[in-house]
Amino acid sequence: MNSIIVKYPMKATLTFICILLITISSCKKEVAEEKNEFIGSWYATIYYDGIATLNISEDSYVTYNIWIEPDNHHKYEGIARANDKHFKIGRTKYFDIIEYPHIIDTATERFLLPDLGEGNKLANWKMVLDGMKPGLLYADGKYAFYKADY
Repeated sequence: MNSIIVKYPMKATLTFICILLITISSCKKEVAEEKNEFIGSWYATIYYDGIATLNISEDSYVTYNIWIEPDNHHKYEGIARANDKHFKIGRTKYFDIIEYPHIIDTATERFLLPDLGEGNKLANWKMVLDGMKPGLLYADGKYAFYKADY
């Protein structure tokens, strides 16, 4: 029985791999480039006494802090990237986007942001993210994040 052996030139294989990697990495844009509605300081209430903050700068750098109890604090930092389905911190941590950042009607939905040195403010933006992946078991779930842009 004769078998046909197909040989691919090494150069063609490397070119294909490079094109594939570029395509995959271009799917998520830094938020400062095309998704600037993410930029700002976001706040969420987690469980009964936990909080989470997402601080996203104009150069796409994000700091995610989560406090479940006074002694249980976690911090993640990196470049913020987003597409229509995911919000990513650095290369490995991401959230599923349930509700994309949008302006809310403060007459029907009222969320007072805590005093973070600027006085209490009424939130006028909201987004809903589904817990950080891969797994943070203590902070899994869908959480509404709010910000004030004034």
